[in-house]
Amino acid sequence: MTTFMFRKLDSLDQTILDTSRTLFMENGIHATEMKNIAMKCKIGRSTLYRHFTSKEQIAFYIADEIVDQLFGTDITPLIHSGMSGYEKFSLKLQSDLQYMKDHPEQIRFLDEFDQLFSGDYPDMPESRKYEENVARRTAKEKNPYIYYREGLQDGSIRKAEDEKLPFLSILHSILGLAQRIIPRQQHYEKEHGYSTQLLDTALSLLLDSIKE
Repeated sequence: MTTFMFRKLDSLDQTILDTSRTLFMENGIHATEMKNIAMKCKIGRSTLYRHFTSKEQIAFYIADEIVDQLFGTDITPLIHSGMSGYEKFSLKLQSDLQYMKDHPEQIRFLDEFDQLFSGDYPDMPESRKYEENVARRTAKEKNPYIYYREGLQDGSIRKAEDEKLPFLSILHSILGLAQRIIPRQQHYEKEHGYSTQLLDTALSLLLDSIKE
């Protein structure tokens, strides 16, 4: 199996990515052009293109970083002896959801990123590495899956014929709802009287569905 790598970044690469991230968050991916990135970095466009061939290539680096952050909260200090796998899994997802609510700009970016690449990803090493990393983050040795597996083993989470399907269904349901609700909180408040409370309730219902 081929393993794709993001290339090693130099200091200018990182400056370009940091600047692009700010512009993407402020203006959106669609509205940001390579010339805007070059101007903000105070470099020529030819220099920019020597480092990154397109804003789409840049977007994959930033999306990879954001997905890592969305599901990368650390609950280790909150874990105590006697906690079940279900309790740890619940705590982890609550922590990740709170991070999403605290960083709406990242959710907006990911929402636009998913819409921009709703079809096939462009054929580039960055897109293949991004796909590889998404799969890696839900591997058995990674959080939050290790807590889910612990719950299956200690009997606090209901066993399923396909043990990974309920896990992935919960993760993607929450992320999908977050991308729908968080960027439109004011509309949800006006239309329904609730916004992020819907996320908390949805997570609670999903967790209840797997509790043994």
